[in-house]
Amino acid sequence: MIVAADRNALSGLLNLLTPFPQIAIVGSTIDTDTALAEIRRREPDIVLAELNTSPLPGIKLTKRISIDFPTVATIIVANQAGLGFFKEAMRVGASDFLVRPITGDELWKSIRQVYEVQQERALQMATRVREPEVTIDGKLVVVCGAKGGVGKTLLSTNLAALLGSLYPGKIALIDLNLQFGNVDLFLSLPTDRTIKSLGAVMQELQKQSVESVLHSTPYGLKVLLAPTSPEDADNFDGNDIASLLVFFKRTYPLTIVDTASYVNDVLLVALQEADLILAVTLPELPALRETGKLLRVLNQLRYEPDKVKVIVNQMGDGAIDVERIRRTLGQPVFATVPASTEVVQNMVNQGNLIIRDSRASITQAIRSLARQVVPLIVTDALGQPRRAAPAQPKKGARRPLKRPRFRR
Repeated sequence: MIVAADRNALSGLLNLLTPFPQIAIVGSTIDTDTALAEIRRREPDIVLAELNTSPLPGIKLTKRISIDFPTVATIIVANQAGLGFFKEAMRVGASDFLVRPITGDELWKSIRQVYEVQQERALQMATRVREPEVTIDGKLVVVCGAKGGVGKTLLSTNLAALLGSLYPGKIALIDLNLQFGNVDLFLSLPTDRTIKSLGAVMQELQKQSVESVLHSTPYGLKVLLAPTSPEDADNFDGNDIASLLVFFKRTYPLTIVDTASYVNDVLLVALQEADLILAVTLPELPALRETGKLLRVLNQLRYEPDKVKVIVNQMGDGAIDVERIRRTLGQPVFATVPASTEVVQNMVNQGNLIIRDSRASITQAIRSLARQVVPLIVTDALGQPRRAAPAQPKKGARRPLKRPRFRR
């Protein structure tokens, strides 16, 4: 099927393909809405689409085809070259990208190669013995905050890493701060694989494709990172995020989600899917005022009150006391985390997780938080926590001498 920008372009593409009777043209149009309807009706093998089609541009048309018709391949024809156009086309699922001027032979070669790959893939799928997908009743914990700098990412990463060490392979962490996420820094992870790679298949997620972009950590944790470029956040809408979170809930016993500090469709969907919401704030009036606004929004959206728990971070000398915070927010404080500037700076600047310092008061607070959280999201799929290995004496350390016992 051919989808062109105008009549002249459509005529030109038809003329290029005339000498090749091997190609059956099942339809042609200059309207993308008509194209989508015809694709559904005629089920072509390949769609040949120009970059500047309307009302949907060629890139968005390709994305729709990839999502709605996964067996249909797309070849894009552009009037100008550009690495940005090419990368975007490949990201949304195009099989090839051709730049004018092109000859009929070049177009035929591209169509033939794309068709051969498509047929080989179909054959492999037909002959592959597919194991039935096993779904579980996983839980979702969303960590949010009404103000930047309250410590959402710090708590998300350390809580997830701690639980990952207790339940290896069963805990996932998603960075849904799609514009300015920093989970990679807190966990010292490379950014070669991010949620951006899932953009074209967000509505049809498969375990293999998702696991190919997840990062594994020494803490038994699986991590999905935010895009590295803020503008990539625009490629995801509320429906995409809903599909992603439902997939994780069916795949992992427990998923922790770090979010941005402003209300948008992504946050609202995450809160809707959450089994537990941890609202992080600071013991200072500006943060408490913004947190109060967030709690009122959650109340207006009719979220279950028991699902929202307030965590006060950076409690220390001179901070507003817990009772006053309760009165200010109209909600009890679920947990507090002490201020520990040196330990936190070491984590942020050197990528060392707080929980590695078992003696730090902030580590003890996060362990206590984990013990409070687990009963609220308990699920059969989570199972029993792994027992900690007994402490071993350091190499070269002297063992304590046993006091001899004497008979009277």
